[in-house]
Amino acid sequence: TPIHSTFYNFDNLYNMVASFRTDAKEKMKAELCQFKPEVERLRILLYGPAGSGKSSFITSVANIFKGQPTSEALADAVCAGTSFTTKIEVSGNSEILPFVFNDVMGLEGEESKGVHPDDIINILKGHIKDNYEFQKHPLGDNGLYYNRSPSLSDKVHCLVCVLPADQISFIRDDVTKKMREIRERASKMGIPQAVMVTKVDYACPVVKSDLSKIYHSMTIKEKVNKLGVTMNYIFPVKNYHEEKDVVPEIDVLILDALLKTVHLANDFLNKDQKSLH
Repeated sequence: TPIHSTFYNFDNLYNMVASFRTDAKEKMKAELCQFKPEVERLRILLYGPAGSGKSSFITSVANIFKGQPTSEALADAVCAGTSFTTKIEVSGNSEILPFVFNDVMGLEGEESKGVHPDDIINILKGHIKDNYEFQKHPLGDNGLYYNRSPSLSDKVHCLVCVLPADQISFIRDDVTKKMREIRERASKMGIPQAVMVTKVDYACPVVKSDLSKIYHSMTIKEKVNKLGVTMNYIFPVKNYHEEKDVVPEIDVLILDALLKTVHLANDFLNKDQKSLH
């Protein structure tokens, strides 16, 4: 039994991945370009362990819409070690896409290292301003970069955890604890969540040789099952790394994951707006 059936309605996606039809890829690109949320840009926050592939994912999205590999998004997404990078816009050839990525420094085990979970919660609520430099302790409400009155556009509309498939079994317990705390607190806020599982080609030799086998790979299924997250919103993807040209197999996986994430974010935004009236 192909394991795509255990994910979020992947029957259609599996057919796409098996054939990598150009029209399917272009249809998803067009839908994302034409998507019109109620705010100027949907805000998607990426978090995860250091080295999980957050910035590479942003670069990969840029590659797809630029139609060629580029380092532009990666350069813009650099967190300079400790800063909170906001409004990493990914633009198509003729128009700006209806979402922005927020990228933060990676989670690390020690309390004094990496981004603090409380800072991530403040980001979710829209309380942290651009260019904030993370400290050993979370930002207080008296801080210079604390936004006391965040708008709907300042808030995060979807929280995305980025995890490397080849390292899931080796993530430290204290990092896992931080991720669980963030996930639970975001759930209480009603913020939708998704998981991008990167580096699938490193985790499974079969997938490395043929990416279309990704939803038949027992290795990937076992990795995903360990996450403790609803299977509906776990998306195995491969980021661009050493490729010199765009690869349809990579594009289809990323576009499907991105499209579903954007819909999650927009559904939350609409629900949040209704609660204000």
